[in-house]
Order: sequence, then structure tokens, then C-alpha cells
Amino acid sequence: MPTFYVDPSAAGPGDGSLSDPFKSWTSVEWSPGNTYLQKRGTTWAGASRLTASGTRLQRITVGAWYRNDGSDDPSQPRPVILLPGSPVTPQDGGSIAVFGQERDFITYRNLDIRNPDLPEASDVAVIWLGNGCAFENIALTSNCAGVYIYEKTR
Repeated sequence: MPTFYVDPSAAGPGDGSLSDPFKSWTSVEWSPGNTYLQKRGTTWAGASRLTASGTRLQRITVGAWYRNDGSDDPSQPRPVILLPGSPVTPQDGGSIAVFGQERDFITYRNLDIRNPDLPEASDVAVIWLGNGCAFENIALTSNCAGVYIYEKTR
């Protein structure tokens, strides 16, 4: 299955290849079995809709890369995904924190996900709904109640 790369410091919008990575998560077209990696040491801010679920046999992986060959270097800072300060819902969906549209069989790995500027009255900062999701080596920070992870059936 293909791997697509995101580098918010890239010069142009890119095509998702290692030699011409996407500049933004909003350029990603999600498909089961694919891997999507953001470059370590970069920060992407905004809302992006994860439009597909993985399957039991073809998980979607969202993670990190660092080296010119696309491999990772865990000694480098995790890539930062900075969620919007106020509740933002892109058309027909949520941000990487999916609300109201379950996304199943997603693995989130080696990321630094932040939502530091939610209004004080907000309930929680980051919400994931779905079945079979995995969170590996994730740093999550927020100024609110925290993280709510809910699995519907598994």
C-alpha cells in the first residue's frame, strides 16, 4: 500500500510523494491501507477531514517521517498537529479529532497533537470515535478537559 508524505515547510502544495510532499493535510485523499506521514520537526495547524476508514486488514496509519529516504528518526521532535482554537467543523466532518463521523481502524503513531486554545467552556479538546483505533507514542496537550476516546463496539 502507498505511503504519502506531508511537510508543512514544503514550497508548494505537492503531490504527496517523498520528493514533492503535500504542504497540508487538507490535500490528502484518504484510502484504506495507506500510510500518511508528517515530517518530524514541522507544525501543521488547521482542520482536516479524515474521509475514510481503514479495515481490519487494511488499517490507515498516520505518523511521522524524517530522513530523505522516507524513514523515521525517533530522536527528532515529533511532528505537531495544532488543532483549531475554537470548535471548527469542516464541511461534512470534524478535524483530525473526528466527531459525529466514526472512522475505524486508524493507527496514530509518533505525533504531537495539541489543542491549547479552546474556549474555557469547552468540554474536551480532542475526541476520537471509532472502532479498532490505536494510539502509539502520542503526545496530547490541551487547556481543557482532555481527551475522549470512544469505541463503539470494539
